[in-house]
Amino acid sequence: MRWLRLNTWCWFNYFKPSQKDFRTKLKTPFSLLLGILCFWLINHYEYRVLCAVLVFVLCLLLVYFPKHLLLTSVFVLVLMLSVHIINLKPITKFIEGKFVVIDHIGMGSVIKVDGQNILIHTKMESSIGDIIVIKGNIRPITNVGEFDIVSYLKTHKIASEIFPTKFSIYEYSDSFFNKTRSYIHTGNPTWKSIAPLLLLGEKTKLTKEVFSISKRLSILHLFVISGFHIGIVYKVVLFIFEKLKMPYCDLFSLMPIIVYVFLLNWSLPALRALIFIVLTVGFGHFKKIRIFKFDVIGIVGMLLVSFNPFLIESISFQLTFIATLTIMYLNTLDIKSKSVKYFIINFGVFLATLPIVASMNGWISLWGVFYSIALTPLISLIYVLSLLLIPFKSLLSNLYYILLLTLKVFNKTVIIIKTNFFSTTLTYNYYIIFTICILFMEKRVSLSIMRKSVLSQNSV
Repeated sequence: MRWLRLNTWCWFNYFKPSQKDFRTKLKTPFSLLLGILCFWLINHYEYRVLCAVLVFVLCLLLVYFPKHLLLTSVFVLVLMLSVHIINLKPITKFIEGKFVVIDHIGMGSVIKVDGQNILIHTKMESSIGDIIVIKGNIRPITNVGEFDIVSYLKTHKIASEIFPTKFSIYEYSDSFFNKTRSYIHTGNPTWKSIAPLLLLGEKTKLTKEVFSISKRLSILHLFVISGFHIGIVYKVVLFIFEKLKMPYCDLFSLMPIIVYVFLLNWSLPALRALIFIVLTVGFGHFKKIRIFKFDVIGIVGMLLVSFNPFLIESISFQLTFIATLTIMYLNTLDIKSKSVKYFIINFGVFLATLPIVASMNGWISLWGVFYSIALTPLISLIYVLSLLLIPFKSLLSNLYYILLLTLKVFNKTVIIIKTNFFSTTLTYNYYIIFTICILFMEKRVSLSIMRKSVLSQNSV
């Protein structure tokens, strides 16, 4: 009877609002994930099984987690409103004249016409800020092969394209942005085979080999710039400023990473990491405001998706947030051995991102987790040295040569497993179960802490 009274008391007090409520660590990110799923199903109502599962989850939330459901509902309404404001309607129009390149993605340069982003298909390279002369017909983007190019380009707010009959560069941009990127793209063959990918996260003709090997080893996340790299840059700069005894060194350390993310053309993973660090540092200077890092990452996700709801279709967005939440949660585990914790985090991220990677590639690398564990320290060290010693290209080229040889050795041991069985329904069901398990695991920990607290008070 005592055990029953104790559990009843703990469950009752678990739902009472409190500043020390352990559950709030996952309220915002859980609402982010569920809100994205709700919005996705609204636009893909043909998935009836998922809709039924979602209704069950919402009913469960209404009973047990009313605050989560309220935040999710507000978030979904904001997304629906944002879609109407952005208004990505394709346009059909003939254009001729001078335009400024406002963006550049893997498929080509982007200009703005009548408030809409237009993708240019041409063999001639152009950079952001260049003034170009173009002539041709703008038309809506359509899917040709199996890849959903329409959804992909919507993540960049692009719904129309042009195959120009006339294209030339009227004036090249001489900005700091283009000069710095040009410096990284020039050098000896070894330098050009790794530096653009490692420092800018760009896939070029010369980085294609390293990109392909990294993909087979399942360590592409170590090369494509993400929160992992931005976090390293911030910690290195913060360490240097602390040694120099600079006042407000955490705030001044933000300036270099802002410049760096600017050079990355505000890529999504880097931008997510930047906003996260800025909010964390900012809240840290207000002692009266207590906020968990889980809430910060949830807020960052909601901000990014609210400004561009089409990001939910972005593989980059899905991977960066799922991996980050997994790493943050596993870091809270009380594991004394750092080696064991390092392995658990790598394995946890592998499981969390498995459906996305498997459905995207159609295969997974059997030893991918172990490649990541073995190569993360080496690539991290070379990445830091690349930033600190960037003027010394010949020295870094020798390090890149060693890295390339190491990758080729590991590549000979790769075992590929085909995963064509991953469907959209299976993937989303996987994440629904994954999210619910994490939520109730958090709840179980909270109840365990409360029981121990009550027992200690009773013993006194």
